[in-house]
Amino acid sequence: MNRLIIIGNGFDLAHGINSRFSDFLADYFCNAIEVFNNTGEYLDDYLHIKPKYPTEIFIREKEIVDVSTSLKYFSEMMNDNSLEVHLDSTMLYVGKKQVEKFNWVDFENLYYELLIQKYTDLKPGRDTQFFDFSRYAEEIDRVNKELVFIRDKFLEYLKKESSGKNKGHDKYFALMQERFFEDDFLLERGNPIEKPLKTMLLTFNYTPLSGLYANGMTKSVGFDKTDIVYIHGNLDNGHGEPIFGYGDEKDERFDTLQKGKVNQVFEHIKSYRYLQNPNYYNLMRFLNETEFQIHIYGHSCGLSDGTLLSQIFEHKNCRSIKVFYHERKDGSNDYREKSYEISKHFSNKQLFRNLVVPETQCSAFPQVILQNR
Repeated sequence: MNRLIIIGNGFDLAHGINSRFSDFLADYFCNAIEVFNNTGEYLDDYLHIKPKYPTEIFIREKEIVDVSTSLKYFSEMMNDNSLEVHLDSTMLYVGKKQVEKFNWVDFENLYYELLIQKYTDLKPGRDTQFFDFSRYAEEIDRVNKELVFIRDKFLEYLKKESSGKNKGHDKYFALMQERFFEDDFLLERGNPIEKPLKTMLLTFNYTPLSGLYANGMTKSVGFDKTDIVYIHGNLDNGHGEPIFGYGDEKDERFDTLQKGKVNQVFEHIKSYRYLQNPNYYNLMRFLNETEFQIHIYGHSCGLSDGTLLSQIFEHKNCRSIKVFYHERKDGSNDYREKSYEISKHFSNKQLFRNLVVPETQCSAFPQVILQNR
C-alpha cells in the first residue's frame, strides 16, 4: 500500500513561514505606508495614498509602522480627513474588512463569486441572443487582472518571508514515514507492521519546504523513493508556474459559465491550469498504481480545490483518510470543521464515513516551531 500526503498552508505555518492571507496583507500595507511616509505618496494599480491638499505643506506625524500594526494604521489613514486613500481592489477591500477570518480559501472563493456576479444578467436557459458578451469580457478581464496583481504581490512577499526558513524537523519526517495502523482502515485493514511501499507528497504550497522532506525521505535507509507534486507550481517555476484561482467544477453555477462565449472566464480555473505541466498526470499515475492511504497536513480541504480533492478522495484505490488536525491554544481542535469540508467532496456519503479515520484515532499535527508572531 502507498501513502499520499496532502500538504496545505498549515504545514508552512508550522515551520514558522507566515503565509496566511492576513500576513501578506499586513506586509502589503506596511510597504505602502512606508513609501508614503518617506515620499509623501504611494501608488500602484489598486492603491493610491496622497495628501488631500497637495498644494499645502503636508505635515503628519510619522509613526514607526511594522507588520504587527500596519492594518490598524492603514484603517486610521482611511479615516484621516487630511488624506485621500483609494483602495480600488474588491478582493483586497473584502480581505481587509474580514481579515481576522479571511484565509486563502476565502480569497479564492471570492474570486469565483466575482466571476459569477459579473454573469448575473445571463440566467441559465435564457436566450443569449441579445446578451452583451463584449461587455462581460471586459468585466472578466478586470477581475482576472486584479487576481494576477495580488498573486504577483503575494509571491514576491512569500519569497522574502520563506527565505532561510526552509528547514526540516525530525518529528515531521517520522510522521510521514510511520507504519500503517490497523484501526485506520475500515474497508480493508492495513498490515500493522507495514510501512508504505511508496510515498507521494502532494503539496498545494509554493515554497521549497515540501521538497526538502521528499528528498530527505528518499535518502532514508530502507525507505523507497518519495515523489513530490507541486500541484499549484512553485516559486521558481521549476515545477510549473504558480496557479491561483478556483477549482470546483461541481458548483451548479459553473455550467452557466461554460454556456457563455467568454473564454477569459476560464483563465484561472484550476483544472485548465493543471494542463500546463505534467504535475496532474504524475499524481494520477500514482493514484492508479495501487491502494493508498491519505495523510492531511495543514490543508483546509475547502471547495476552491474541490475538483481535484473529489478525484482523490473518491478514487477506487483510496482506503483511508487520516486527518492531522490543528490543536488550538485552548485545547480545542478543528477536526470537526475539517470533516465537514472533506464531506463536501463526496457524492457518496457512506463512502465518506467509511474512509475518514475517527477523531479518537487521529492526532494533532505537531507544532514544533513557534510562529514569529
